[in-house]
Amino acid sequence: GEGTGETGNPEGGGDNVPAAAGKVFYVSSDGSDDDPGTEEKPLASFAGAVKAVREYKAENGLPEGGIEVVFAAGRYMFDSQIVFTQEDSGEEDRPVIYRAAEGAEVTVDGGVLIDPSAFVPASDEVKAKISDEGAKSMLLEADLAKAGCYDLDDSKEYVNRSNAMYYTTNGYRQELYVDNERQRSARWPNTGYETGGSMRCADNEISELTIPGEKAALWAGEPHLRLAGYPYIEWSANNIQDGIAIDTDRSVLTFPGVNYFQLFGNNDKNRYYIYNALCELDSPGEYYWDVEAGKLYYYPDGDIKDKKIVFSQLADEWFVFGGGSDIGFEGLIFENARSTVFSNSEDMKNVTHRITAKNCVFRDLGTYAFLMSGYGITVENCDFYNIGAGCIDIESGEAAGYIGGGNVIYNCLFHDWSQTYFTGTPAVSGRGYGFTISHNEMYNSPHSAIQYRCGDSLIEYNYIHDVCLETDDAGAVYSGRRWDWSKNILRYNYIKDVSTIAFYLDDMLGGQTLYGNLVVNCESTGIVSSGKYNFFINNILVDIKSDIPISIDGRALDGSFGNDHVNYTDGDMWDHLRDTDYLSDVMRLAVPVNLLMLEQSGFSLDIDDPGAPSYNTALNNIVYNIKYGSYNDAVNKTVNCNIQSNLMYAKDPGFTDAENGDFTLRSDSRIFRDIPTFVNIDLSDVGLVRN
Repeated sequence: GEGTGETGNPEGGGDNVPAAAGKVFYVSSDGSDDDPGTEEKPLASFAGAVKAVREYKAENGLPEGGIEVVFAAGRYMFDSQIVFTQEDSGEEDRPVIYRAAEGAEVTVDGGVLIDPSAFVPASDEVKAKISDEGAKSMLLEADLAKAGCYDLDDSKEYVNRSNAMYYTTNGYRQELYVDNERQRSARWPNTGYETGGSMRCADNEISELTIPGEKAALWAGEPHLRLAGYPYIEWSANNIQDGIAIDTDRSVLTFPGVNYFQLFGNNDKNRYYIYNALCELDSPGEYYWDVEAGKLYYYPDGDIKDKKIVFSQLADEWFVFGGGSDIGFEGLIFENARSTVFSNSEDMKNVTHRITAKNCVFRDLGTYAFLMSGYGITVENCDFYNIGAGCIDIESGEAAGYIGGGNVIYNCLFHDWSQTYFTGTPAVSGRGYGFTISHNEMYNSPHSAIQYRCGDSLIEYNYIHDVCLETDDAGAVYSGRRWDWSKNILRYNYIKDVSTIAFYLDDMLGGQTLYGNLVVNCESTGIVSSGKYNFFINNILVDIKSDIPISIDGRALDGSFGNDHVNYTDGDMWDHLRDTDYLSDVMRLAVPVNLLMLEQSGFSLDIDDPGAPSYNTALNNIVYNIKYGSYNDAVNKTVNCNIQSNLMYAKDPGFTDAENGDFTLRSDSRIFRDIPTFVNIDLSDVGLVRN
């Protein structure tokens, strides 16, 4: 069902009974960390459980069957970081597993649960700063310290380690969640973006945004304004949280920092909204946090007496792997994290092995669920939603030896992510080599669903829909600007209702195979490519709004955009390729290395332009109901490519039920006569496996 996909265990808990472990510890919210962790005298916290495992291993070693830590139903507050080392590790056949008891709903919570009774009617002094009469009559306030909050410092900075190319100012700010829904910091406009005004950079240091004169006067009394939006580039958003000031005489906001309009020039087509402004608190579901006073002001959407109200607190990354391996998490709900749930220490990258998360829920997170490196990381049967940044970002494998990381993201449901940091934060990002991303459902995001910056990986059977909702020059599935990210296979994916490109092989990416995919209702091109040795075979594209369903362009030809990346010998794409073992048999056949082979042999490099989109294959692709029906070709013409049997149909060529979205071909479809070698695409296995 669209938007109603279920994993094996969407509420956490469930069937989490592995083979009998050698040692079992029990944890209960009614227990004590001074107890031994037996079923009769359980421990009380995650930290207490990790300590007990470590002490047991130190005294007894790792038993046959490994160690289990079983959590009883309940809410476990998480208020301090846990660092896993080799002392906490299991072994490949004797893991350490932290899991929910069978059928138990176990929540690991990084916030403070605020009793609704802590909210009282706001003072008249505060109401006087608000113009909306509905907000005035309903406005509540709570003293956060008295409500139990222990961290009221909002200044912790977040460094976006996952993708430095996006110029985003980030912060680990506390947030308000009500019944597991992120509430809105008081903002203008209440929905969407303001498109008026112009942005410019003054003296390459201070950026300026013109704003309405009445807003300049109104906002002058706001001490901590923040801005989010797209100041210049449609695929790069900003979230500016510090240093904003107002020049009321000129009606401009000023703020420092590196932004794309500084790099590319001034702009009058920006989109933005202002938030964290008490005076703009005028819509149900909005709140304002007065940092100095420690007060939270909230305009509720109805009675809150039976609501679950949480203010996120812990700013540190939760579980940091400093070398720990063979550790698993099963059937747990992780929520209300300001920072990343699972990460690595900076000096211990790619030393973590076989970390698993199964049947878990990750929701109401400020940034990422996973921002890790390591080998054999598996995320299976998990749900991710209401996420501030991306969901999973894993770095793994070795370029020099072309060694895969063996990481798997399987049968997971992702929706409503990138809610705070809009771009460069996909549901899944794989960096390095050797990923399998399969049988997932992903929907409702402003930018990409999958960004793969890796080679030798398999992306298959994913159902992706309603993504790239706010961005242009973007792809539902995206990668680009490397020759060594090759030997990837993207097959049997169903991409539907995309506001821009479906498969975007950007900026000379080479060595990709796209086979048996279905793209439906794409506002731009179905497949975009500009590199070498890409294979597009046996795909179906329906309702494509661009004039070219499959585009192979020459953006890196001599004198064109992107040529500096492929220039021999100083282009960065050459440098990356030389870092690999490009003369090995697997590399020689897997990536567009013909130029490097010529370099070794001493022949002229003039045989082929490095920027030419040559040696591509587009074969047996079907296009139905394209917007520009008069266009004659499914694939644009290019040189030194194999382009055959790509057909366009204005009338239904024999789908089972195109009107209701079933694009499996009937046995009597004319396509099998027109292209006898076309292989029917069975989409019955696409998306989540409902086990």
